[in-house]
Amino acid sequence: MKYVFLIQSHLAFYIYLQVKEYLKLSDSDVRFIIIRGYRNKYHPIDYLDLSEHYNNLLLHSPLKIDKAIEVIKDIDIKINQLCENEEFEFFCNSFSLSLFQFIATYHNCKNIHIVEDGTKSYFKRQDFYFMKTKPLKLKILETLKKLISTKHRTYFQRAPGLPEFPNNPSSKYYGIYEDVFPYVSNQQKVIFKKLYKDPLFPFQPFFNNAKLIIFDAIIVEQHRLMTEDEYIVFVLSSIRNTISSEKNIYYKMHPEQKKVITDKLKEFLENELKAHEINHDIPIEQIITHNENVEFYGFYSSLLFYAKRHGHFVKSFIEGTKHPKLRQFALDNYNDYFIKEIFKLT
Repeated sequence: MKYVFLIQSHLAFYIYLQVKEYLKLSDSDVRFIIIRGYRNKYHPIDYLDLSEHYNNLLLHSPLKIDKAIEVIKDIDIKINQLCENEEFEFFCNSFSLSLFQFIATYHNCKNIHIVEDGTKSYFKRQDFYFMKTKPLKLKILETLKKLISTKHRTYFQRAPGLPEFPNNPSSKYYGIYEDVFPYVSNQQKVIFKKLYKDPLFPFQPFFNNAKLIIFDAIIVEQHRLMTEDEYIVFVLSSIRNTISSEKNIYYKMHPEQKKVITDKLKEFLENELKAHEINHDIPIEQIITHNENVEFYGFYSSLLFYAKRHGHFVKSFIEGTKHPKLRQFALDNYNDYFIKEIFKLT
């Protein structure tokens, strides 16, 4: 039996290390799939890079049936080679994306498990866990699509409407804190209670007592709560009202942010605040666990949550907001800890 881990972020990689230790897995039985070009400079690993399929499926979903069959065939061949034609268990951060479903429904995949990967794992969204009731017209349409794709794992046949976190009794859910995966039974959850502190991460003392601004892609790219221009005005105003120019200011962009946005933000941060960009190779999770008295600033990022629970000062620019979309997104999705302790919304 092989154990296949899909890695798309530093957090997912470090939870993998905790899962590996918990399950006492040998290196020879572990396999990695990466997306979004993920690398960890402190842990060189062999991997199957499916970033291209991941990106194409996001951009062109749903695929036409002939293209879907072609993509599935290529993924199947690569997975089979990766696992040396052995059965495997699959670990990913959700079951929502097409690529993850293609892997999970390969005939040699015998079980799926979910690992925490940011704030979505803490969202109080029942629709992430339970099947929605669908109108009769949609049910008929899906049935017809199943009938014409019986021999292929196309969209409807492979995962007909499954939620983000499918309620599979044989699955395990791995997370950091007790309030993760709120609609999963405690019996199915494995809780590690703290972030993994990587002994291979070189301690960098200049982050002690520093200010770190953490950007995420939620407001514009992922949920369109603001236009690009509105977002830039909001960000610059929030930072100017909160942080003064000092020597020890750093910032980190999110890989999904648009270049036109990051270019404008970098110009402001480096010229007005004399801030320094943190390379994507440096996991913020390890700054949280290795450094002291760091001040974290941001918006919706899960890193604010982890930093606060590790005792650092945290301030979200969403704090107390009256902006209707920003406020409602927080209230609709985040649990009470985020709302009260980080966003400070009442």
